Amino acid sequence: MNEKHITSVSLDAETEKIAKMMPNRSAFFRECLRRWNAANTDTHLHPSKGDFCFPYSLKGICPLCWPNGRPSLEHWKYYLDMGGTVLTGHHTLPFSGEKNPIFSHDVPYLNDWLQEKALEYEEEIAQFSVNDMDFSRYEKTEPKTPLWERFKRFFTR
Repeated sequence: MNEKHITSVSLDAETEKIAKMMPNRSAFFRECLRRWNAANTDTHLHPSKGDFCFPYSLKGICPLCWPNGRPSLEHWKYYLDMGGTVLTGHHTLPFSGEKNPIFSHDVPYLNDWLQEKALEYEEEIAQFSVNDMDFSRYEKTEPKTPLWERFKRFFTR
């Protein structure tokens, strides 16, 4: 089961107006956190059997695999079918006439072809990069208010 953790975020007046326009702020923040993590730790969002992350993951588009957008679902399926272990033919067994499949293993995936298809695909994908974001200037310098102090403030209102 997917466990949820509730966290509050401090917004200023400008960002509060922006946040109110969003249909699902939590999903937005989760995807931003995943993209930031991917960019800073080289952690892929949804590794698959090919050399790239699944481009239609509910976790979002992996910025490491799809920096210029993702391919169509049809191109993705073709890519997976053409690499890895591929059916290359059938072998007819003597006496029974039964046909057994012949596989070729470790066929390289068509990575360059897929990236070209991703560039050609005309889906509207918002380009959002976290690579140049520097959050270190926003680090807290003052210590967190102790719990007993917060209780005291709450009950003396």
